[in-house]
Amino acid sequence: MTAALMSLMLAAALSLFGWTMWRRYRLLAVGQPIDRFQDIPARLQWLFKVGFLQSKMFKEWKPGLMHAIIFWGFVVLGIRTTLLFARAFVPDAALPGVLNVGYSFIKDVMALGVLLMVCYALYRRWVVKPARLTMSKEAELILGLIGTLMVTDFLYDGGEFYAQVKAGTLSAEASASPIGRAVAGVFVASISEGTAHVIGTASYWLHCAVILTFLNILPRSKHFHVITSLINVFFYKTEPKGQLRGIADLEKRVEAGESVGVQQVQQATWKDMLDMYTCTECGRCEVNCPAWQTGKPLSPKKLVMAMRDQLYKREKGLLDGATETDEDKNVVAAVTEEVIWSCTTCRSCEENCPVMIEHVQKIVDMRRYLVMQEASFPKEMTKALRDLEQKSNPWGLPMNKRDEWAKALGVPHISEVPDAEYLYFVGCAGSFDDRAKKVSTALVKILREAKITFGILGKDEGCTGDPARRAGNEYLFEMQAKQNIEVMNGLNIKKVITACPHCFNTIANEYGQFGGKYEVIHHSQLIDTLVKDGRIQIDPSTGHPTTITYHDACYLGRYNDVYDAPRDTIQALGGGVNLVEMARNRQNAFCCGAGGARWLMEEKVGQRVNQTRVEQALEVKPDTIATACPYCLMMIGDGINEKGAGESVKAKDIAELVADRMKSSAPAVEA
Repeated sequence: MTAALMSLMLAAALSLFGWTMWRRYRLLAVGQPIDRFQDIPARLQWLFKVGFLQSKMFKEWKPGLMHAIIFWGFVVLGIRTTLLFARAFVPDAALPGVLNVGYSFIKDVMALGVLLMVCYALYRRWVVKPARLTMSKEAELILGLIGTLMVTDFLYDGGEFYAQVKAGTLSAEASASPIGRAVAGVFVASISEGTAHVIGTASYWLHCAVILTFLNILPRSKHFHVITSLINVFFYKTEPKGQLRGIADLEKRVEAGESVGVQQVQQATWKDMLDMYTCTECGRCEVNCPAWQTGKPLSPKKLVMAMRDQLYKREKGLLDGATETDEDKNVVAAVTEEVIWSCTTCRSCEENCPVMIEHVQKIVDMRRYLVMQEASFPKEMTKALRDLEQKSNPWGLPMNKRDEWAKALGVPHISEVPDAEYLYFVGCAGSFDDRAKKVSTALVKILREAKITFGILGKDEGCTGDPARRAGNEYLFEMQAKQNIEVMNGLNIKKVITACPHCFNTIANEYGQFGGKYEVIHHSQLIDTLVKDGRIQIDPSTGHPTTITYHDACYLGRYNDVYDAPRDTIQALGGGVNLVEMARNRQNAFCCGAGGARWLMEEKVGQRVNQTRVEQALEVKPDTIATACPYCLMMIGDGINEKGAGESVKAKDIAELVADRMKSSAPAVEA
């Protein structure tokens, strides 16, 4: 009877689960192809570190530990679950010998830990109520089911161990099961053996029934991530974090009038859809999003949820051919354009996502549809995009003015220095913006002091295309990138310096998609090396006590992991320099608001992002807010003035700080 009943339960539950999972797989297969089967060793490292060790959960250690213990508990208890189902067919099913003893102890400890963490999770939802969490009865049901599994496991053991505890003769398994043995002791002291047997048997069947119910709830709920999270982590991108996907045969597709970008959910890749399946709705992305935290409509969590809801809403249409309206098909409308254009592409959402969802690419893909298909974008971008196309800079200044800043300094064109060690790629800001040109001048001074041979492209240099690509105009980006690559390859350029993290990221991580492969170094990295090697020296007589806080540029830090070099350089300035950190720094630094071409758009909703960042900086009472990005310098400088702090606080680039304190004639040091 036991085997027959279990066979019936398993057949029904697994058939329903298999049917649901088959439809989920078919829905995933509707997405566009993408190769995520390369770089297996790197993927296995992600799986171990982020998946099994739950490393990203510990950014908030209390809820992180709670979730990790529940996860680890389920991994350990998977063996127990298998054995319990097996006992319907083989009553004494167990691990062999000493393995069973050791496992019984670990299982009891982990099950107790899971039960305690379930109680803590319910406490957080019912009492603490963190704003970032999506509160739902479904989550409470899942936690209740998990708690029931732990309790029924203990009650089952209590019934099994009753006779042994009463007789005082314990088996090796009972001796190694502290919680099960304790429950059996309570039973012996309070109820008869027959009643204990009934409780144990009922707990066994309830435990198995809950497992099978739980299994079928998961793929139909937001808790699908219990099944998909490890898979999603494994398939996370192994390309550079700063590299966006291109569009194959873009020019031909545009000329043929084919759709580009993402307007309907099936135009996203299968990995994008797997991200939608996997969102835990924990809200870690939301509380770290500069747009959301300054009152903008963008919540990365809600964006992914909206895309997921659209995917599920269209399941019958995509799989069964059910009738759909144009409105039903439009995922951009479901997300809304206001949300899509609020993003600064700072990547803080991805940095903090515990299941490694790729938010930025989804937003850029929808921007691509809006810009290239609908010509729909914030009106203030009209001139900037036109200027990028016609004059290869967003200021709209003549290309033949690009090197005017360098003439008085006698900076040569790279073609005039055949043995130059580096091409200094100045960038649009360093060439045209008055504030950023001071950084360009400071860097030239440093390079010359270090006896580094270099040249610039001058009039031959164009915008790298970063603002065009992040704004969704992939066609314009490709045009700009290919023009620069043609020039640089024609001059046999091998090594590039840039003071702009956006230029740095684009040339280093994205130009390779079009045949432009170079060794690229950011000026903060090079300056740090020059100081440490003694090729430039700080003049102690120029020093004076000052407090500096450093703002991490998103495209230097979170995208390219450059955190230590600029800080080491600041600390090397000497002369009473005190480096203090803002509360949000390094991987968790707050964006300045410029990225994603946002500096070309107006902020009409909520507080300005740059003002919020300056407020965070002012909390540590600095004399100087240092950075290593011309756009951050611009935004921080504006924020300082807007907050009325211009008399007491200055914004400066790393290069300016070093140039101001550098000896005018350091002795040459051989490389």
